[in-house]
Amino acid sequence: MFCVTAQDIARSMETRLQDLGQLYEDVLTTGTLLSRAIFKDGQGKIIIASDVGVPQKDVEAGNNNPVLFGRGQLLVLTRKVNKEESNRLQDIGYRFASTNQIGDHLAGSMQISRHDLNGLIVRLQTYCEKRVTIPQAGTYIASFLLQPSPILRGLDVIVSKVSPDRLPMVKFLSHEPTPRQLRILSTFNGLTLDECLARISSVSGSVSEDESFTEKFRNHIQELFAQVPEPALRHATFSSQQLDIAHGVSGQNEALKATLFAFCGIKEVYSQSLQSEKLQYIPLSFFKTNLRSYPGCPDHAILAHENHKEFSSLFAPVDESSVSGSNAGAKWASIFHPKRRSTSETTIPTDNSSEKGLVHISQTSLDSPINAGTPFGGIMVSQEVVISQDADASQIELQDMGVRSQAGVGDCEQLTMADRLLSITTSFRDPHARMLAKEHAVRR
Repeated sequence: MFCVTAQDIARSMETRLQDLGQLYEDVLTTGTLLSRAIFKDGQGKIIIASDVGVPQKDVEAGNNNPVLFGRGQLLVLTRKVNKEESNRLQDIGYRFASTNQIGDHLAGSMQISRHDLNGLIVRLQTYCEKRVTIPQAGTYIASFLLQPSPILRGLDVIVSKVSPDRLPMVKFLSHEPTPRQLRILSTFNGLTLDECLARISSVSGSVSEDESFTEKFRNHIQELFAQVPEPALRHATFSSQQLDIAHGVSGQNEALKATLFAFCGIKEVYSQSLQSEKLQYIPLSFFKTNLRSYPGCPDHAILAHENHKEFSSLFAPVDESSVSGSNAGAKWASIFHPKRRSTSETTIPTDNSSEKGLVHISQTSLDSPINAGTPFGGIMVSQEVVISQDADASQIELQDMGVRSQAGVGDCEQLTMADRLLSITTSFRDPHARMLAKEHAVRR
């Protein structure tokens, strides 16, 4: 229903669906002007919302938060247009105006206050200018804190408001750790943040290279806690498993070979507040989707294949009257045009809007006789071939020339960093598995 509605909006604005804009990350609440409203739930019980939209004091959080309770909800697709696009929109009847001119009318139609409307416009403008912030090369220490969601019955993850597509993290090393440094980090596997700090403090005082590394590790742990001042982080468990941040991209771009080690934990369900205004909750499924949306992610091709398999069978229906008329004259047409194709072999050119933008189709393939009637096609073939040749390969006949090739097609989405961290977190929740991890770290 969302895709169909978005397509209707794009059609009314005479633009393509993929050019309509990006979906804003929050669901907006409308109809909050009334100071007191009466609603009924699904069972017929009366719910009274007092002072809807008026900031209420949250004693636990220590700040003012508005009551998110209104008569409606709104999804927003937003995009910042250039001068050429603005001229096109004005040519087809749209106009641009400042909030001072239309702010009162727009706020009244949405039944929200003028202050909330101004804040919404600022957030939408910031969201349009936001770019994907893929961490650069290096090693990071991250916080992976989950929060059970009592409303959606799922899991939320704590992220930064500025960059909701990445975990809170601090840069630990400008390069990948050496094997010796990996062995040192493995001795902290299965320990909580407080236990890591206590162990480093108990052996501090030496000037060796290993002690300098552990001292640097402690400083960055404290920096991470200053960024995420949550009590649950103190009890989060450190994982010495090194993970790639950019899902499936690090092998293609040297500048994106960033890895991390994480403190993993789960907050209590009754503790919903955050200690920092720079942090927020987002559903874990949303965070996984952000990881799959990085430029160059191999999941893009997999998604194109899935869309192709789902929508490739959609063709425009053939007009029955034209078919019956052509069949009636097929007897005489076969006499004068013996080489003419039969009606069952002919196809009708289609222009299904739902097929556009799903896969990349070259203009040459569209103009070919095979694909003239079905621009979307019935078969999609894709493969990646990597061929490398050694520079010192010998030219002797029948000798291995050093040519290697690798071909493959991704058929399913691979696990993201969030999937692996979730698996690590659940494994640490097992007391027996955590005890084994601690014993193994002590032996090292």
